[in-house]
Amino acid sequence: ISAVSPSASGIFDEWIAATPDCFVAHASRGYFLFRLGAAQRGTATAARTPPARFAAARVTNTRAEVDLRRALELRPRVVIAATALITMLASLSEGDGSRDVFDAAIRQCPDCMEPRIAYLRAMRPRWADDQSQVTAVLDAVDASRRPALAVLEAFPDYDDCFELRTANRLEDALVAC
Repeated sequence: ISAVSPSASGIFDEWIAATPDCFVAHASRGYFLFRLGAAQRGTATAARTPPARFAAARVTNTRAEVDLRRALELRPRVVIAATALITMLASLSEGDGSRDVFDAAIRQCPDCMEPRIAYLRAMRPRWADDQSQVTAVLDAVDASRRPALAVLEAFPDYDDCFELRTANRLEDALVAC
């Protein structure tokens, strides 16, 4: 979703009213509200985000969280709901709250990559006290079950590349990448 219109929420409200126990309806509205909240928050760092943008995003994301958690309650393996919830909590600088969601997602889907990527991005080393949390998540990956998970070993380099590129240190970013 590249452009999110708040006026579209009525469609999701009607869907949930018609099928209150449909995990897809809750996941869809939750994801829609998550993206709307992301648009309200903006892409600036927390230090550069005006409090009014955080406030607007929190209101929207409070609604999103209810739906995403309901979708997970109805169908615990809804990876997109868990991934959105992890990302949303981190975007509001509430990354600590994403650990429980991450743990539950990995219990439900031990070979899923998406929740791991979302969680690693949520707790990027620059947001944590040190890299030990990142290392612990990466060390817990069993790539023998799903070889594609081995790509996660490169996350610290990816993260360095992302940060250096954002800081316009392009030569250093190229080395990290």
